Amino acid sequence: GIGRADDMARHRHLSGPISQSLLEKGAVAEAFGCFFDRMGQPVYAVSSVGLDPPALARIPTLVAVAAGARKAEAILGVMRLRRHALLITDEAAAREMARLLSQTGQDSGTSL
Repeated sequence: GIGRADDMARHRHLSGPISQSLLEKGAVAEAFGCFFDRMGQPVYAVSSVGLDPPALARIPTLVAVAAGARKAEAILGVMRLRRHALLITDEAAAREMARLLSQTGQDSGTSL
């Protein structure tokens, strides 16, 4: 799953200074224990029983699941990491992602 960085920092009980550092580094998303900025670049990792980005690169088909308009920016950030991944989402998230992309001069028909 894909989560918002702020929500997942609280969920993972990260300290105040680490949470603040995540915001300063532009973290918007968390997936598999890694926090990412809006361009899909990792900015912090916590110990996790999951996969890390290098391990994900060796997986031929990645399926991401996330829903809700609140997660749109997080979804875009993580999907930039693996542009050929399959995303399962809902209409609210899809509409908000399209709106965010249109604000940055990208439309839903172009690459993230």
